[in-house]
Amino acid sequence: MMSGSSDFRSRIRIGAATIALLAGLAACTPGEPADPAASPPEPEAQTDGGQTDGAVGDPSVVPPDDFTFAARYACTGGRELRAQFRGGAAAEAVIWIGGDIHTLTMPADAETETYTDDTRTLTIMGGDASYSDENGQASCKGVSDPVPPPKAENVVRDLREEESGSQIDLEVGQRFSVSLIGTPTAGYEWSVESAPGEIADAGSTGGPTNTAQYLPGYTGGQHWEVLTFEALRAGEGELKLVNKRSWEDPSPDDQHFTVTVRVR
Repeated sequence: MMSGSSDFRSRIRIGAATIALLAGLAACTPGEPADPAASPPEPEAQTDGGQTDGAVGDPSVVPPDDFTFAARYACTGGRELRAQFRGGAAAEAVIWIGGDIHTLTMPADAETETYTDDTRTLTIMGGDASYSDENGQASCKGVSDPVPPPKAENVVRDLREEESGSQIDLEVGQRFSVSLIGTPTAGYEWSVESAPGEIADAGSTGGPTNTAQYLPGYTGGQHWEVLTFEALRAGEGELKLVNKRSWEDPSPDDQHFTVTVRVR
C-alpha cells in the first residue's frame, strides 16, 4: 500500500508481466553469473476459509476465457474474484465476480491502489486485496494457478517441451508454434539455433505461466515463449531451438528443443 497520489499514480503499471520483464532485465548485466533456477520462487497457492485453489466459489459459474489471463483472488465467503488491471489516463480494474463483469476506476485523488464504482470497491494490498459490494466486505488472497501459453494465430499445431525430438508434417503455407518456458527476467530466452530452409519465422508472443504474475507488484518468475513458423516449400529438415542468454557463448549445459519438419 502506498501514499501520496502523485507518487503512487506515477507507478501505475501497464501490465504485471511487462513490469516483471523490464525489472528483471534491468537487473541483469552481461557476464554476470546467474542460475536460471535462481529467479524468485513462484508464490505458493493460497487458500481461504477452507477453500482449495480448484474449488473457490460455485464451480458452475465459469469466467469468460479472457479472464484466464488475469489476477485471481480467493475471497472470504467462498467467492472468487478475477481482475485485469489497465493503466492509462484513468487506471481501471476490470473484475469478474459471481458471474458478472464490472469496470472499476481509480479516483483522481486516490492515495492507495483503490478502484471503485457506485457500489463496489477493490483495494489492493500487495498480493492480497479487500473487496466490498452490496453483499458486504470480503478479504481476498492472491492465488497462484497455472496459466496456459497464449495461442498463436492460424497454427495447425502447437508443440510443447515433451514433444522435443518428434516430427511434424505440414503442407506449404501452414503454420505451427512451439510453446516453451523460459526465464527472460534473467536473460534466458528461447531462440532459433538452426532451421531448415523449408520454414520461416512467423513471429512470437509470450506471457505469464501462472496467475500470481498478474497480481500487482509481482516481479520475476518464468514466462511462456511461443515461437511460430510457416512452411514455405516442400522438403524436410530439423528445427533446433536453444534457451540461453544472447550475449553468452554456447554451452553443453544449454537447453535445446528439436523437431523434424516435413513439408509436403
